[in-house]
Amino acid sequence: MIAPQAEQAFCVWVYLNPNTGRFWTMDSYAGSNEDPLLLHKYLYCHDNPVTGLDPSGHDDIGSMMMAMDISAGLDALPGLSITPMGALSGGSTCGPDVTTLVDNTLDDVTQKWKAAPTWTKWRMSHIGVFDPFEIDSGWDIDQLYNLGSQQHAFDFGKNARQGTGSGAWTVQYDNHVYYAGAVNYILWGHMFRLFHREYLFEGQYSFNTAETLVGAYKAVISSVPQWAGGVGFDARAVLQAMAFTGVGWDENNDAARFALPIPSNPGNVASRQNNLFDWKFLSLHSN
Repeated sequence: MIAPQAEQAFCVWVYLNPNTGRFWTMDSYAGSNEDPLLLHKYLYCHDNPVTGLDPSGHDDIGSMMMAMDISAGLDALPGLSITPMGALSGGSTCGPDVTTLVDNTLDDVTQKWKAAPTWTKWRMSHIGVFDPFEIDSGWDIDQLYNLGSQQHAFDFGKNARQGTGSGAWTVQYDNHVYYAGAVNYILWGHMFRLFHREYLFEGQYSFNTAETLVGAYKAVISSVPQWAGGVGFDARAVLQAMAFTGVGWDENNDAARFALPIPSNPGNVASRQNNLFDWKFLSLHSN
């Protein structure tokens, strides 16, 4: 958001002078003794405002995206197969097809957004979505999130079957198999598209921003080592999440090249009484 008279840009938390790459007011982040540049109160993105991105005021996403560049390079190496959560064993079966329910859910999201008060829309898009404390627990398609995080509070209908083996936490979408937690990010991409349409001239709602935020976040949480309680670096899950951000942004985008090598099962279909999933995105939610 540009303030032409003052030649400043409002970066959610503080005003930035884009000509110098410095804040007009002090950064609220205390910094870290391990990184001297973070201790400077008036720098933006490690003094790299051209290629850096920091919508929250607390993180330089550009540096975190290095992990994504590394994973993409590894994925392209001949003979190297990225198979997160161990080898995808033969005989694994996939979870239910959620295509229709997800598409219906996104339609419901759109209608709720259109009906929301102007102030609710502004606060969600300009503050909530860039606040790491709000957004961390403020959005999800519940059934996909719960299955993806290996919780058991999910309901895909009495005739739907959960996957087995390496497919235990998967669902089907458009005849391909993905991690349920990755498909969940279709809501993130869809909301950024709605923000973009509502505030057409504000670049922080671009597809690149939505995808970059997801890639950085997933790369960080997926790189928690197993000895610390994580699952190790899961490049395929990161790439799937980014791909479904794209599908949410534009339904013509395709995530198929990141699908899991598990056969789909057209007869295993999720169903719900109201024909959509439970969802929330900050102030908006399903009934």
